[in-house]
Amino acid sequence: MKQHHKLTLIIILIICLGTIASLIVKEVWFIRSNEIYYIGISAPFEGLESGIGTSIERGVSVLVDEVNSNKEVKEHDLRLEIKKSDTKNSNDGAANSANELVNTEKMVSVVGYMGSEAIESVSKIYENANIPLINISSTESPPDKLNKYPNIYATVTDSNSETGFIANYTRNVLGNKIVTIIHSDSPHGKKMADAFTSVYARFGTQIHYTYSFNPNNLPASIDDIVVQIKDLKDLGTIFFAGDAPSAANFVVKARDASIKNLIVGTNVVATTGFREAIAEFVKDKDKVAAYTDGIVMSSPLLYDTAGGEAQQFKNQYMEKFGTAPDWIAAYAYDAAKMMFKAILRDETEDKPSPKTCSAAIIRYFNSLITPESANNGVTGQTWFSTTGKHQKPVQVGIYNGRNIIAAPTQLQPIKSNSSVNYFEEIKSGRVLYVNDRFMYKTNVIYTGIEVHEITDVNIQNYNAVIDCSIWFRYRGKFNPADVDFLNGVHDVKNDIQEIKLSEPIESSEQKDISFRLYRIKGRFNLNFLDTKLEYGKHLMGLSFNHKNLNRNNVIYVVDMLGMGFDKQMTLRGQLNARRALNPAFGWRIDDAWLSQIIFTTSSFGSPMYVGYGAADPDFSRIDYGVIFSENRLNFRTLIPSEYLIYIGIFGIVGSIVAWFIDRQLKGIFWLTSSWFIRVFFWPLLILSIGNLSVNSAIRHNVSVHYIQDLIMGYDMLWWLVPATLLVVALERFLWNPLENRTKRKIPNVIRKFVAATIYLFAFFGIVAFVLDQKLTSLLATSGLFTMIVGLAIQGNIANVFTGIVINIERPFSIGDWIKINDIDSVNVVDMTWRTVRLQTLTNHMISIPNGQVGDSVVVNYSKDSIRIDIPIQISTQYEPDKILKLLKEIIESVPEASSVKPPAHAFLGAKALSNSWVAEYVMRVWVSNWKNQFALRGKLWNAVWKRFTAEGISLNPVEENEPTALLHSPTIQMLAKKAENSNKIEDSVNATGANSPSLLQKTTPTPQNI
Repeated sequence: MKQHHKLTLIIILIICLGTIASLIVKEVWFIRSNEIYYIGISAPFEGLESGIGTSIERGVSVLVDEVNSNKEVKEHDLRLEIKKSDTKNSNDGAANSANELVNTEKMVSVVGYMGSEAIESVSKIYENANIPLINISSTESPPDKLNKYPNIYATVTDSNSETGFIANYTRNVLGNKIVTIIHSDSPHGKKMADAFTSVYARFGTQIHYTYSFNPNNLPASIDDIVVQIKDLKDLGTIFFAGDAPSAANFVVKARDASIKNLIVGTNVVATTGFREAIAEFVKDKDKVAAYTDGIVMSSPLLYDTAGGEAQQFKNQYMEKFGTAPDWIAAYAYDAAKMMFKAILRDETEDKPSPKTCSAAIIRYFNSLITPESANNGVTGQTWFSTTGKHQKPVQVGIYNGRNIIAAPTQLQPIKSNSSVNYFEEIKSGRVLYVNDRFMYKTNVIYTGIEVHEITDVNIQNYNAVIDCSIWFRYRGKFNPADVDFLNGVHDVKNDIQEIKLSEPIESSEQKDISFRLYRIKGRFNLNFLDTKLEYGKHLMGLSFNHKNLNRNNVIYVVDMLGMGFDKQMTLRGQLNARRALNPAFGWRIDDAWLSQIIFTTSSFGSPMYVGYGAADPDFSRIDYGVIFSENRLNFRTLIPSEYLIYIGIFGIVGSIVAWFIDRQLKGIFWLTSSWFIRVFFWPLLILSIGNLSVNSAIRHNVSVHYIQDLIMGYDMLWWLVPATLLVVALERFLWNPLENRTKRKIPNVIRKFVAATIYLFAFFGIVAFVLDQKLTSLLATSGLFTMIVGLAIQGNIANVFTGIVINIERPFSIGDWIKINDIDSVNVVDMTWRTVRLQTLTNHMISIPNGQVGDSVVVNYSKDSIRIDIPIQISTQYEPDKILKLLKEIIESVPEASSVKPPAHAFLGAKALSNSWVAEYVMRVWVSNWKNQFALRGKLWNAVWKRFTAEGISLNPVEENEPTALLHSPTIQMLAKKAENSNKIEDSVNATGANSPSLLQKTTPTPQNI
């Protein structure tokens, strides 16, 4: 079988073995029960309230996406899906929805939106099925989860308390004493109207008008009310108590009837469903803002006063659905997240079933009975009292067009353990008694921050330089810019000044609204918030609070309109659009938010906050957070751990096969094949093992210090492994072939020197790119050391590298006879990487450095067959033809003369010698070995002497009795002249190393038989 066919089979074997091993691991380790556990949604999905159901579904889906991608959840065999059911906005529809959901296999919990009457109709259904229902709608009164409705939990303030709150706000904050109530002609609507009326009665104020509408005959009933009130001069503020569609119907018809009075409502007015219902009535979404502008409502959540978790949820929601969430979406997300948390923390079974999940949720919710045990989420703290009384602060929002912003004044509950002179505070008008609680009237400061540029990000020192603008819009006589930057860097030693807001670059007054704009640039600490970050991500930004005014006096809120959030663009999108953090610096923005939070700070002994009757040291704080990470491809987060394991399996199989090839199959083809197999599979092995190790360390909460060491080692491998592969490649494709060609072993010093150089460059790469250190001093030191060593051994280095060139070019080989400059007839005995060793004919040894050999003229006598010319001079009295015949016979009598190439002989003509003329002949033969010429020359001369003596031919060319006058005879002169005009054969008798010098003299030969 041909080699490449075998290689193809080996590659197929690797793929098959890797696939089989991966399937085994998947079956044993990753194959889960594939059971889908359902979270039910019971809400209106059709009609005018369909927007509410959509908000719930979207909020829960954000959580479901998080859960299903969570590695910890996968280890618990959990996968959540949504099962929705339409309540059709009726009691019967709610009951049918409940039956449908509890009868769904693998249902663990339900998120619902239904009123008091609907709760009554479904309570037994959920109780019998032992499935919890988390209701996020304001009901008439909260269900008693320990008694009447054991499996139903309300996370939103009950409608009676909420109505009382908005009534207090309307009467004592807005100062509106003239109020008209319009309510649904239902038990729930009537109780809301009674609750509002009782609050006004407590302050000695009567309600001017009260109207009820029939929800079953909504359009006509609303039309009738609008006709009755449109001409009333003392209509005052209108409080509307009804669901979202009826509120939208009334608002549209009231505004169309030119009723401009202030409308106040409950949280249903703060929903997406309310705005979508208005759009349905006016048939034009662009006109919704004209109808909603100025409406005041209570709301369980306002995003401009919410914390960082709420802002991050909002960003996730907007990136997924392209629109901003309402409070219902946030509460649905929180409800689903509480369910997930309950399931995950339950350890009663290794592999939970739907029933055990439901039981775990009920146990967890029943444990949330105090503020200390409350669940902290997007919407704040969630807990339930023993009577089912869910207490959560209510906020007041106002429509600015389509957008809801925090009202200029908010009510903040006073802590129950606070030492406050309530009588004096109420007398001064700073405190109200609302729903059995004392609350401060707090000024709102609309705050905006625009970051222009982030530079000099220093991870080692954990700080960065931020250039930004900050503005405040507020009511009241105080200085909003008197703030403390909590993460500002102040270092006197390094001349870093404290960051302060000095003089505004712009200020204005409009009616009772003040505006101040500031520009700052300073260094701020990173990771300044208690935010859990994934490894490799960091947090930058700024955080500040007022120095003196606590939350009882002022509360910062995000200026949603001024920040441009009404354009449905996230803060991250804005930062990227203006390139605040330039990607060219190697960083990218992963998330960003601007939030407000109430926090307790140290009093530092201030008498304002110390002692009996002192204020609470709770402050409103603005946090601008930007999560960022290195702008590079990260396989650890890009590839799931399961696939990293499969990649590692293929890497191991490929590496083992490469090892097997090296030991079982020989030849350059297999050496090359195994090397390329390593080039492909070793990186896969590093990718898998390195990232799996880091993921495991992160998942098991290993110290960040050790994780950084682990990642550093992983990054080093990406330099060391390629260096190792390159060293192996040099061994296989350069050194070994060179040894085979030269038949000489490459000195280890050469191998080690080149390998050390490769690893040195890898070390430089690690220092520069892994350790992030400058190479300047290191290169300077190593360069100086290299220069010293180089100068010391430069001769040896030159000899070594010249030896490499000589061994590659091969101008001569061991055993050749050569001539180097003036050194002639020497035999090459040895060739090392430093010298060439030569042996003379007298057996003397000569060692010449390779450097000198490389610069010398070398004549190689042994490169091809060697020509030997043997000259013969005899008297001119012998006939040339006879002599040539004799020479031919002599050559044929010596076999060695014809063993390499055909021999030759020739008459070269007459030549004057010692006042006589001599005839000159030559015999030409070839030998394969330069040294054999001496023996062959002797045999030929011996044969010439014997034959010429036998023929009576004297080898002495000048006869003693020959007269000198013969030289002047006409015959000799004619012969000499004829020779001068003949063609020369100088080219055919040019001698190589051993030719007689007499043959190179100028003659006038007449070549014959050559």
